Amino acid sequence: MRKLWDGVMMVLGASVWIFGAWWLFFSESTPDVKPLTPPETLEESRQSTARAICDQLIRKNLNDPSAAQTGPLSDGFYGRWPAANVSGDRVRVTARFRAKNAFGATILARFKCVLRFDGEDVVGVDSLVEE
Repeated sequence: MRKLWDGVMMVLGASVWIFGAWWLFFSESTPDVKPLTPPETLEESRQSTARAICDQLIRKNLNDPSAAQTGPLSDGFYGRWPAANVSGDRVRVTARFRAKNAFGATILARFKCVLRFDGEDVVGVDSLVEE
């Protein structure tokens, strides 16, 4: 009788483990992840474009462009630079990031970049000033 009871308990325990593994594997719950969305308005689209173009323009004016810390893992990621419409067709980007100066020391660099737009297209650079 004891062997029968042990066999029943073993089968019951195994079935609980199998059911638990099946439930975890096939459950339909998904994590609360927000998908990446493109900019919704013309203003947001212009600001996003202005940030990327200003990053390229600024890099051309640096002593050591490869040492500029504007990547997504840095504090100075260009995607987070403040951008604002200053008039109907102009967007100003304020860039702040770490870069090397002429002596090779890493400093906090600051630039202001103003771009002129026609719709979503950049038609000119109004100013690029190091502060």
